Amino acid sequence: MGAPLAFAIPFAAKMLSKLAAVFPAVKAFEYERGETMYYTLMMSTGLTFGTISALFCLNHGIIDRAQYSCLVAVVIASAVIPTAVANAWFLPARVRQVQAAPVTHGAAAFEESPWTAECADRAGGRRQANHDPVGILR
Repeated sequence: MGAPLAFAIPFAAKMLSKLAAVFPAVKAFEYERGETMYYTLMMSTGLTFGTISALFCLNHGIIDRAQYSCLVAVVIASAVIPTAVANAWFLPARVRQVQAAPVTHGAAAFEESPWTAECADRAGGRRQANHDPVGILR
């Protein structure tokens, strides 16, 4: 019973604190309801900082190897689980449309992208010239 609690308690604390901090910030941008939760879950991982801080504590004798292993497992789970939940239940409709679109390559992919049209609409209907100095999009 001790091992699952040693994982579950830090995981719950980390996720609740991240959600409490990120959700209001995302909500301020007035996304649709599902999109707000999607972006909240995607931004509440903390994978890099959590891993580095756990390694720092291990190297300076603040925690032992068992505690380090538990912390790294919590950090990895706090990145994988919210990402899986966000993609399974809160994936925005416009992302699903992009994923369902046929695959094209090069400049045609750029010109046919729904994101290109959306950016053009936000820029007042102006499409910027395709700047491709090395010929990657050809």
